[in-house]
Amino acid sequence: MEQKQKEITLHKKQLEAIKGEKQFTLAIAGVRGGKTYVGAHWAAKQIAEKKGHGIIAAPTYAMLQSATMQTFFELYPEYRPYYKEQKKEIDLPNGKKIFCRSMDAPLSTEGITAEWVWGDEAGQYNNLALT
Repeated sequence: MEQKQKEITLHKKQLEAIKGEKQFTLAIAGVRGGKTYVGAHWAAKQIAEKKGHGIIAAPTYAMLQSATMQTFFELYPEYRPYYKEQKKEIDLPNGKKIFCRSMDAPLSTEGITAEWVWGDEAGQYNNLALT
């Protein structure tokens, strides 16, 4: 799937987070600081660069649906047709999968092999999810 070029406006630190090539990149900001916004763009970058299977996670299923996935699909509606809500997966035409999981059930990621993870609001995760 070819991703269309999008023009977005980012703060200097948000741009650094998206361009980061380290194993771990954190976007730490206050309430309404743009963490979910930059995370959605970062995840789309991983998809566009064909980085392999990925995980999009949030602290609870309600947050995953009402904030994380809603923001992702508002910014990247071209991925919505590939979202299989019952499976909690985005099945891309290139064979890659994005697993959408809530960390109130942290064992839901057990056994998944992923090359990248966008952990939205990770500071609120169940302790078991962080081990």
